[in-house]
Amino acid sequence: MNYSISISEDRAHHANTAMQNTSSTYSLPRSMYGRFSEIYDTVFPINVATNSREFGYLPKFISEKQEDAANNLYNYMRVYRHFDKEMENRFEKIFDSLFLHVSNKQINKPFIFSSKKFTTRNPNLGNSLPLQAMTLFGGRIIFSKELIESIDAWDYSKEEGVTKEDVLAAALGHEMAHADIDHLTKCTAQVIAGESLFSLLTTAVAYFTGTLSILNGIAFLPFYCIFSCINKLNVQQEAEREADKYGIELIHKAGYNTKGSLTLQKVLKNEFENNPMVGPWAKKMRSWEISTHPSFESRIKANQETIKEIARREIASKQGRGKKIK
Repeated sequence: MNYSISISEDRAHHANTAMQNTSSTYSLPRSMYGRFSEIYDTVFPINVATNSREFGYLPKFISEKQEDAANNLYNYMRVYRHFDKEMENRFEKIFDSLFLHVSNKQINKPFIFSSKKFTTRNPNLGNSLPLQAMTLFGGRIIFSKELIESIDAWDYSKEEGVTKEDVLAAALGHEMAHADIDHLTKCTAQVIAGESLFSLLTTAVAYFTGTLSILNGIAFLPFYCIFSCINKLNVQQEAEREADKYGIELIHKAGYNTKGSLTLQKVLKNEFENNPMVGPWAKKMRSWEISTHPSFESRIKANQETIKEIARREIASKQGRGKKIK
């Protein structure tokens, strides 16, 4: 009997040892998989607007510099903060309703500043459009009181059931979309990656064709500058279109009229075209899509398509629920 017990104990010992060896054998791959998965998520994060992975990695030393710059600018802009309790309460109410539907819960509550005071005290910006709204690194958003006043002053008699709150929600939803998608990180990463890849490819071609030299490099600079400008404009315009579309989704989920996004573009266009600080060439370049933002006309057209897409989705959803009830 003692012998049989010792055998069973011995078998149990071997079984435990085998299980331990098995767990230790598979712990390394699981650990490695987790590490690679973490790196992959960092380099190719999921875009909340498209639910697909896109390149959006910035080295730590660059992201830290961007964060510092954003902090400094954010604190500097607070000097021009506009204190209006009624306007702030109205603004915060819209922000809170939209905030429920964003993925990034680190987005800060925006504060309202005076664009007029800012441009008056910064004459070096006198030849540019006064700041209206801006999203900084880290989910920081600032909004000008002048933009809110322009929205309030608009004639809504010809708008289809659109209110001031719908248009203000569209403007704020657009900026929150930038923050939720983390466009600043994504755009900076894609611009750097595009320019680096272009430089590497052209250097490789010059090396293998035997034309690599300092003089050829200098002669190549204009082409690099042209590519760099086109690349930046393309990345920035794509981010604006994406923020428009995702912003409309946010205001729809929050219960606002999505047509407010169309009225917003009319307000912005009117302000842009009637602003004496904007020269005729700037207006032409905007209409030609040679700008960081797409033309107002193309944005209105794209927003109309997004609104139709949401309407079709709502109809399909209701029809699906009706079939289930039957």
